[in-house]
Amino acid sequence: MIIPHIVTDAGGHSQFSEFDWKQIGNAARINTAETAVNFWQVLINQPGDALDFQPSGANKFFAIMSGQMDVTVSNGDVRHLGRGDMLLASDIAGQGHKTKFVGLDPCLMLAVTIPALLK
Repeated sequence: MIIPHIVTDAGGHSQFSEFDWKQIGNAARINTAETAVNFWQVLINQPGDALDFQPSGANKFFAIMSGQMDVTVSNGDVRHLGRGDMLLASDIAGQGHKTKFVGLDPCLMLAVTIPALLK
C-alpha cells in the first residue's frame, strides 16, 4: 500500500514522497506487520483551523476518519486528504509542513507516533 510521506531534505525543507507500507497475508486477509508505537491520539480539528509550518517532531502516521485537510510542504506542493486517506509525516526537524482544515465537517484523525520508520 503506497501512502503519502513527508520527508525533510538536507537543507531542512519538507517535501512529499511516497511510502510503500509492506503488506502480508493472502487474498482473504491482508495486513501490515505489527509495528511498535510510542502512543496514539484521536485529534479533532474544526473547519477553518490551520497550523502554520512546523515539523512533526516524530514519525507520525495519520488516518483521516472524517473531514478534510490540505497539507502543504516547503516547495508549495499541496495534498488534499479526506476520509479514508493516510499520511506518514517524518519531517522531524527543519521547516516542517502546514495544515489547513477545509470543508464543512470537523476533521477527525487517528494519530500514531512510532519510534522508527516502518520497513
